[in-house]
Amino acid sequence: MNHDSYRPHASPELRKQAVESLQASISQVYEKALFDNLIEDDVVVDKEGNSSRQAVVLIRDSNGDILKLFIKGSSEDGKKEFSIENFSRVGEAKSKLIPGRAVLRTDNPGVLLEDHLSASPRLIDDVNIIQRIEYDIQTATLLTPEEKETHRAGMQSDLANILGLPGNDRKEP
Repeated sequence: MNHDSYRPHASPELRKQAVESLQASISQVYEKALFDNLIEDDVVVDKEGNSSRQAVVLIRDSNGDILKLFIKGSSEDGKKEFSIENFSRVGEAKSKLIPGRAVLRTDNPGVLLEDHLSASPRLIDDVNIIQRIEYDIQTATLLTPEEKETHRAGMQSDLANILGLPGNDRKEP
């Protein structure tokens, strides 16, 4: 038996409520970001050629990690996909909850975690962990345009260093 077999599982309805609460918290961040004009938006085309709009907001959580919040939706079906991505600089990510990308799921309630540490995505269905992620979102601060620009410049510098391009010493914000 593995460790999960000993863990009490919450009902699918309770897990769905936790995920919907997390989605509502992300939506509240978007409302504030919209008011402060801090949302970036883009059109995304999937493998089948369907297009949808994607809105992105950058936040800093209490660990100091930079997280990218995504809401992707299409006007045709009205469905929204919520996801979170750790967007910290190389070597600076501290989060153990979201080391990569996390997609919020309500069909099989939980948070689907995709990261470089695992061979395949894994579903986080522990309500306490989902609530901890929600707390991190609720207590995070929006990045200002200046902080976003500094962070992006640092990310580009990190990439240049990884690629071994000359004259791109790591720039500290």
